[in-house]
Amino acid sequence: MRTLLVCLVIQIALSCVGFGQEKIDVVYLKNGDVRKGTIIENTPNDYIKIETYDGSIFTIKYADIQKMAKETKSVPATQISSVSQNTPKGLMSRTADFGVTVALWLGGKVRIVDYDIKTDKNPGFLLRAFYDAYVVEKLAVGAYANFSPVSVEWYSTTAKIYEIGGAIKGRFPLGDGSMVIKPGLNIGYRMISSDYYRIDKSDAMALNASIEIQFNTKNIFVPFFEIGFLAQPVGGNDYTNITFPPIIYLGGGVAF
Repeated sequence: MRTLLVCLVIQIALSCVGFGQEKIDVVYLKNGDVRKGTIIENTPNDYIKIETYDGSIFTIKYADIQKMAKETKSVPATQISSVSQNTPKGLMSRTADFGVTVALWLGGKVRIVDYDIKTDKNPGFLLRAFYDAYVVEKLAVGAYANFSPVSVEWYSTTAKIYEIGGAIKGRFPLGDGSMVIKPGLNIGYRMISSDYYRIDKSDAMALNASIEIQFNTKNIFVPFFEIGFLAQPVGGNDYTNITFPPIIYLGGGVAF
């Protein structure tokens, strides 16, 4: 009897010390699917939002739910802290970003080399689209495309800039992790189309930098603020060379 009692006490102690219990939400759908995670939003008789362990967020209508339950998992105590500390959460758990930025590209100096002209580019609209794939939690590689209509002060002509290229970006949490900052370097090919033949069909190297600050909304849509610059160290056509130093842009957008 004493031996049995000692074994029972030891077993209970090991259960209390060595293991913890974690409760998760389980949603059973009428189509047979099951979603496990944490319900982060519940609008009775309308919909729920559940965040799964991979950071995905699903919006589920009550009409599609068969039942909801709680499930208890026994997890070694040593793993509970390591999982909570090492598993990426929120924005840091995203594996890819597809984003669109609408920005104001500020004015700046443009040099037309063969004419030895330095003129001002007028402020204008800039549209950016990008795709970033995270190779590790804090580093992404991707591609981007830019478009901007451009006008300059020295000549009554207009031009359009089309640009594609590659990007490398970091990703670091800010504060409690509700925001992340993404500094990036972009290198690409830029083409200038214009109604003035001495500028038209110019090819150039694009050298750009950007900083995005993303905000966690616990939704598939991630709003962000972006600041950066576009530069053109080399470029031109058969008639002239066109270059310009970094010219800043300010904008905002949304990532999916």
